[in-house]
Amino acid sequence: MPERFDVAIEALLRRRATGGLIVAVLLTVFLSFSSRPSVRRAEQDAYWVSHTRKVMAMLQGTSRDVLENGNQRGGIGPERARAVAGALSDGPRHLSQDSSRLLVFVQEER
Repeated sequence: MPERFDVAIEALLRRRATGGLIVAVLLTVFLSFSSRPSVRRAEQDAYWVSHTRKVMAMLQGTSRDVLENGNQRGGIGPERARAVAGALSDGPRHLSQDSSRLLVFVQEER
């Protein structure tokens, strides 16, 4: 009789181990598929952050070059330099206003 109990216990342990392994694999697959959208979103956010930093660096370099070149030629005064720097630092909400000011500034310098 003890042999029969040993066989039954061994079969029960094998079934539980197999069931546990299947549950672990299914849980891993489910978690990997459920986390895909957030991983994609994080990747896109990282791209846009790096893009924004590149654009900001380009704008700062351009405004610095404009101010330096204007000051070297004597064509821009301190008031105008402050106005242009202020217009560039206001951000995208004043983009149309800033672009019209910049066009006027360029036309005045010609």
